Amino acid sequence: MSPIDIDATKSNGRTVTELLKSSPESWRSTSMDVMPRIDSNGKSTFTPEGDRGASLLGVSIEGAFNSFFADKENPLLADSKGTKAKADDQPDAADKKPADDKKSDAGVIAGIIDKSPESARLFVFGSNTFLSDQTLSMIGSAEGTVYGNSLQMIANAVDWSLEDRALLAIRSRDHFNRTLPPLEESQRVTLEYSNYALALALLAMIFGIHRSRAKTRVAKYHQWLDPKRAAAEGERA
Repeated sequence: MSPIDIDATKSNGRTVTELLKSSPESWRSTSMDVMPRIDSNGKSTFTPEGDRGASLLGVSIEGAFNSFFADKENPLLADSKGTKAKADDQPDAADKKPADDKKSDAGVIAGIIDKSPESARLFVFGSNTFLSDQTLSMIGSAEGTVYGNSLQMIANAVDWSLEDRALLAIRSRDHFNRTLPPLEESQRVTLEYSNYALALALLAMIFGIHRSRAKTRVAKYHQWLDPKRAAAEGERA
């Protein structure tokens, strides 16, 4: 990957967030040969060059960006003029109706956007091959798994780019954690056994209510089937 250097002067007024960095033992090299080579002892033959240190490999920039076409002629309009001039040079150009010219110029955009809005976001990564199938399969074969961290990073970048700050601003910000105060061992044991006892008591109460309702239903069924016997049992009771 190629390192990224941020120009503080040109980035003035924009929010720059560092996303990726190389390891502290990495170094910069002008060689384009990045294929690993291992000697007979199983060690890499790469020789460090210059000073070692972490380099910036991924960055996100948020703010207004000036357009390359600012203060310049619209290239679409220039192409349209060139096409029209070539058409006028043809012998049969006089036979064409003026309506044809209006139709040809109807789809040409004449305006130029000088700069992007303040909410524009730009991601810059120091490589264009870290998402290729060859790179992902090579890393996955070395680890014996399917390497998907690079794809997940791009998916997260897309989600962050498309998030609506206006909707996020109206959400409630009163979220906080209700952490329990630290307890001593005896207090924790007491609370634990109290929870067990309460659960057993609730189960016993539910069982008693269920048995009581079952007896009531059985007595009602007996009354429907044999009213005299139910009345006699009621008198004996």
